[in-house]
Amino acid sequence: MFYFQLDDVCYAASRGTGLRETGDPVSPEDYAAFQKELAAGIPMMLRRRLLPAGRLAVGAGVRLLTRFPDMARIIFVSRTGESVRCFRLLQEILAGNGISPMEFASCVHNGNAGVLSIIRKYQGEVTAVAGAESTLMAGLTEARAALGARPEVNRVLLAVSEENLECCREVLTEVPDFGGDYALALALSRCPEEFREEDLPAGRESGERLFTRRLHGVTLIGFCEERDRCLSGRDLGDALARELKDRI
Repeated sequence: MFYFQLDDVCYAASRGTGLRETGDPVSPEDYAAFQKELAAGIPMMLRRRLLPAGRLAVGAGVRLLTRFPDMARIIFVSRTGESVRCFRLLQEILAGNGISPMEFASCVHNGNAGVLSIIRKYQGEVTAVAGAESTLMAGLTEARAALGARPEVNRVLLAVSEENLECCREVLTEVPDFGGDYALALALSRCPEEFREEDLPAGRESGERLFTRRLHGVTLIGFCEERDRCLSGRDLGDALARELKDRI
């Protein structure tokens, strides 16, 4: 097991679940308003460059960077990246049509990370990560390495998002099902120096997987590399929405 201190979280999933921040769940009835809240943090001209999953990811990232301006590293995690836009461009090329310069400039895997850095005028390190079914674990490994490599890196932003690829069925032989667009942003820092795993409170008696624990007044989040290797950002976001519902 390895652990982070979870400073805050922002989660938005297209089927209507989410977290504005730790302990502030979003009900399905409030989800449309929550989407508008996230989009409001993105200037209109840049908002037009983003697809739905990108708007969620950048909006969530803006919220956490606003709360934690000392973020030392941004890690954007996505298996799909800008696949929808790339497939759209390829179809236009095959049809003999011209392509939009804005679409072309925005179709790279780290496009959303670039938009976030522009909005916040962020000049620190930015990394874009993908790893097939283990994409989230690849991002967590990157975050773990960033926090452990240099003492001046105290906090990182991990933002994971996936696109709905239903519109790409004519291109893909097998379409991964992410349950629609979603984005999960986590503000992660090192565990307190006095942290010992044996001091953590026991999990639920039902045996249900529990990601978070409270210890010495802070929230810790833990992962098992073998068990959580194929954990998705949506699964983690849904779990945190349940676990953190009553947290302060």
